[in-house]
Amino acid sequence: LENFASDPKSVVTNILSTPGCLPFPPSEWLNAVRWKYVDLAKVLDSAHATELDPKKTHIIDDEIELALRVSKSTAGIKTSSDHNIAFAMYTEAISSVFPQRRSKYTQYHTYLSRLFHAMEVRLHSRVIEFDRSVRNQVAMQRNLRLTDYSEFEHLRTTFLT
Repeated sequence: LENFASDPKSVVTNILSTPGCLPFPPSEWLNAVRWKYVDLAKVLDSAHATELDPKKTHIIDDEIELALRVSKSTAGIKTSSDHNIAFAMYTEAISSVFPQRRSKYTQYHTYLSRLFHAMEVRLHSRVIEFDRSVRNQVAMQRNLRLTDYSEFEHLRTTFLT
């Protein structure tokens, strides 16, 4: 954990060089390691990569440059299905580095799935925005966890009513 705070790029380099590393965008690995907001749209886009584009590279340090497989953007998370796929990928990535966190991410994913189920399909974008806001708050305030539901009541009211 000390490396995570002092040298997150090195941690990401180690993750990416691990055999069996999960397919996850390097920029979002870096955000995850830094406990910053992870963009699920980028995660979802990475799942649909189809061709190598040498213009899409990620420089880890002076010696390592990654060329990424990219596809046309899906233009974000638009449906509950998009969200569920991307969030499951996010949970797997986080859990591969922090296995003790799997339970909390799974609980939160279940919570979101229930919100999607409770809302009309035309309102699913509100649940997606609610999730973005919650995850952003958690990234900004390290004392919060995704499962601190009562801390997000104001966001729930803002986005879901």
